Amino acid sequence: MLVNTHHLADQVEEFVASHPFEGLKITLFHEPELLGSAGTVAANRAFIGDDEEFLVIYADNLTDFDLGAFMAFHRAKKAEFSMALFESPEPTECGVALLDENERIIDFEEKPAEPKSVWSNAGLYIADRSILGLIPENPVCDFGYDVLPLLAGKMYGFCFFGFYCDTGTPERLERARSGWKMPNQER
Repeated sequence: MLVNTHHLADQVEEFVASHPFEGLKITLFHEPELLGSAGTVAANRAFIGDDEEFLVIYADNLTDFDLGAFMAFHRAKKAEFSMALFESPEPTECGVALLDENERIIDFEEKPAEPKSVWSNAGLYIADRSILGLIPENPVCDFGYDVLPLLAGKMYGFCFFGFYCDTGTPERLERARSGWKMPNQER
């Protein structure tokens, strides 16, 4: 597992160093200046190595998403790229995917003024290593703006209906705290 440390990097490093994660090797990658979601992946090609597929998870989301079901979906579709999607009440604030009847994403637009769909990018991807060639050489680049539009018609969307909350602002973090229940508790 690779974890990008930019914000509060010292605290993340201290936490990882002080907690044993049995069976899990954590590699920290510090970005003094943010490279963007795709820029981070491009800068860590060596970490991906020869793996045929890899998982990207945006760390500012809280969810009870089933990664096993997502992987099974990706492999069943024989997809080059699969994106987890949630139904957003505010799609203008998200990357929005338009799906065909086979769950193929036929259009993707980041933060559209007039969304064509409510199915929004959850920041969870499974990618075939071939997509590394689509990431621009520019060191600062973003999946939503720079890569995903290039994959329209070639990627699949996995729609899920569980708990999902973007924690990227103080208000959203508080919403996540108040909405999250442990798996054995009722919501």
